[in-house]
Amino acid sequence: AAAGSTVELSCSAQGDPTPRVQWHKERGDLPWGRYVVVAGEVSHSWRGDEADGELVTHRHEVDREHTLRLYAVTSADAGTYVCTAQSQLGTAAATTLLHV
Repeated sequence: AAAGSTVELSCSAQGDPTPRVQWHKERGDLPWGRYVVVAGEVSHSWRGDEADGELVTHRHEVDREHTLRLYAVTSADAGTYVCTAQSQLGTAAATTLLHV
């Protein structure tokens, strides 16, 4: 990916019961304030905004297919990203490698 661009990493998980899906970065953290996890029609959003010197965060609920969207990527964002789906029946994970 080109530095400064927006990157989308897709992840799909199905099951009964519906699995809980999470993203994380191996050996690092997701870029705080510059990522959002999108699912179906709704999204989890952790984009940070400054309002009168105070940090304001926005978060929305989500279900089904998950896409991790990274904003304004830098070389520090390069690495392996892991999508993990977990339910009472077990855990499954998929990885993707991001080059910046």
